[in-house]
Order: sequence, then structure tokens, then C-alpha cells
Amino acid sequence: MAFSEEEWKLRVDLAAAYQICQKLGFNEGICNHLTVSLSGDQSTFLVIPYGLLWQEVTPYNLLTVQLMTAITCLKDPKLPMSHQNCLRFYNDIAYDLEYNGASDSHTEGQRMSQAFGHCSTLFHRSHGTFVLGSSIAEALDNLYYLERAAEVVVKARSMQMELDVISNKVAEGFKRKFQAENKEAAELHFKALKRVHCSELQWTQASQGLASKLGGIGLGFPASAAQASWGVPEGLGMGVNHKAMSSVVELSSSLSLYLTSLISRWSIRLRQAAGPAE
Repeated sequence: MAFSEEEWKLRVDLAAAYQICQKLGFNEGICNHLTVSLSGDQSTFLVIPYGLLWQEVTPYNLLTVQLMTAITCLKDPKLPMSHQNCLRFYNDIAYDLEYNGASDSHTEGQRMSQAFGHCSTLFHRSHGTFVLGSSIAEALDNLYYLERAAEVVVKARSMQMELDVISNKVAEGFKRKFQAENKEAAELHFKALKRVHCSELQWTQASQGLASKLGGIGLGFPASAAQASWGVPEGLGMGVNHKAMSSVVELSSSLSLYLTSLISRWSIRLRQAAGPAE
């Protein structure tokens, strides 16, 4: 299936966000999800197919759909501004204290969307948190630091001592500086997380770009468990437009890095399989 360049980038980034969040422990079985809007009117979204674990998400298996945490379990679920990570969310968290069971009806969806107000974060009592962003990078950055802020608060409260809440004046100053710098910082954070957690997706993205240059490329992946554990491709077949052969030299740096890491992994596995030299 062919995707536009814009949709392909969103698919790769959203798949990366799923895998990063899974490795950071933000998922809950197969029951929660991340989405990104594909259309200006926000009527079309990409989302995970129901039944997949987050580590199974790829740019190709995301669905296009049309749409018509611990602190939230407390009697008072408000996040106190007692740590620097909390200040990122100063005056930007809405609290929905009405829990009506599973949020799977149009009416409940409308009610909860209105509960956001002007905020980018919603705490829904007895359910969990919802985070918005102008991009996948920004939404993931917000989710990452919201989790860190909540973690600090929960640990501090476990000490059974009074929290030291930061003054509104300091919080407002921090928030102004944060808003001025966060967009670039969020993009850099997301790129770093993808480098660490998503080498397979870098390969996917690089091969897609190379395919467009070569006029088509087919990839064969490991079939057996043994091959899969070694990360060795079963076969690599290419349908090449020979007029574009010179494009072969334009392999992206991410693809080159991925191949280098594969060679290193193969060498280590081969040495381990051979056993100690006699």
C-alpha cells in the first residue's frame, strides 16, 4: 500500500512512540492506545488495531479510522506543583471527577473532550490520564514527563510528610520559559528515544526512502525462531529500476548504522555459538 510522504512520516513516528512507551512501561495490555490526526479537521486518525501489544506496532499495521494512573484513583487527584517536572503542567491539567464506567460511547467521548477545556492534559478519575500535543513528539514528551512528575509525587507522599508546594510566581516563570523552548526540546527528545529504542523502525524508514529512489524494493525477513533471534535476514530481494542504480550510493545514515549494528550482533552471536577457543 502506498502512503503519502506526510502520512508515512506520521506512521513511522507513531509506531516509534508505541514502541518507546512500551519499553518505558506506559502500556496496559492491549487496552490503551496512542493516536495522531491525519486530517486538518481531526476527523481521521491513525491508531493501533485492537488486540496488538505495543511492541508489535509497525508503520504498516496502524489503522486509519474515522471518529465521530495511580493519582487519578485518589479522592483528590490534583497534581501538586511540588517538583520541577510538575511545573511543566502548571495551569494545564483539567480534572474530570465524573467516572461513568467504560468510556466507549459517543456521549461520554463528547463529555470528556469538553472536560479538557483549554488544557492539554486530562486526569479522569478512576480511569487514567489523557495527553494532547501539536505533534507526536510533543505528546510523547508530555506523557513522559507527566509520568515522571506523578512518580515523584507518589514517592514523596509515601514518606508521610508534608509536600513543599512551589509558589505560583515561580511556577508561572518556569512555565513561560518552558513554553518558549519546549517544541525544539520535544523533537530532540523524541529523536533520541527513537535512536535508542527503535533501530528496527529506522531500518523500515530508511528502506522506504531507498525504495522510492530505486523504483521498488522487496524485503524478506527471518522466518525461523533461530534466524529471528540472530537478526539475520532470510533473504533480501530487490526490484530495481536500473536507471536509478546510482541512487544505491545514497543509503541513509540510519540504514548504514543499522547494518553496522547487525554485523556487530552477528559477530557476537557467532562467537557465542562457536564456544571458547581450545
